Amino acid sequence: LSEGEYRLAALQPLGPGAPLYMANNDWVVSETRYMYGDWAEESLLQAERALRVAGQPRPAWLDADYYEQRVASVLGADRRAAVSS
Repeated sequence: LSEGEYRLAALQPLGPGAPLYMANNDWVVSETRYMYGDWAEESLLQAERALRVAGQPRPAWLDADYYEQRVASVLGADRRAAVSS
């Protein structure tokens, strides 16, 4: 699996039609050069991605640039890659 395929499969383990989301992502798939040890951050990012899929807006307290880079654009790129596969 690619990183994107993994994130999508882990986000909705029963598929996109099932409203079940998983955020515990402490076994993140990432090249080691990008893994700096903060596994909890990836679980929180996955939770934000699930909330986005469920139609929730970005929380006001979460930096807009960070949200766009780590939640919205990652989720969009993963979905585009899955469709083109």
